[in-house]
Amino acid sequence: MKKIWILMIIVLIVGVLQAYTITSAVEAQSLAKKHANEDVNRIMPFFGGVLFGPLAPLYHYISTPEVPANRLIQIKEMIPKDQSYLFDVYVQTYRNEVKMLKANSSWLGWAIWIVTVLAISNA
Repeated sequence: MKKIWILMIIVLIVGVLQAYTITSAVEAQSLAKKHANEDVNRIMPFFGGVLFGPLAPLYHYISTPEVPANRLIQIKEMIPKDQSYLFDVYVQTYRNEVKMLKANSSWLGWAIWIVTVLAISNA
């Protein structure tokens, strides 16, 4: 009976360790997009679009956002040593997603500003 419990615990530990391993580029990209959506602040780029117009989204397209250090540590632990290219896939996807989210938020802020100005001028 004791051997069965030990075997079950080993199977459970192996299953948990495999569940937190990234093995393909698609998994790395989907995780990067998920993390970017969780981490990005959309309020400041929105107000940047309201205040600075089209300069704010252009800034977000040009700038290169950094991946938070805690995310980098998590990902390095999840990627096997022989597939280190997945780390670069994750970082590039994360940066592109953050750029897109912030730029879209800035464009929305600028559009709201234009609609507000048009509504006030036609009133």
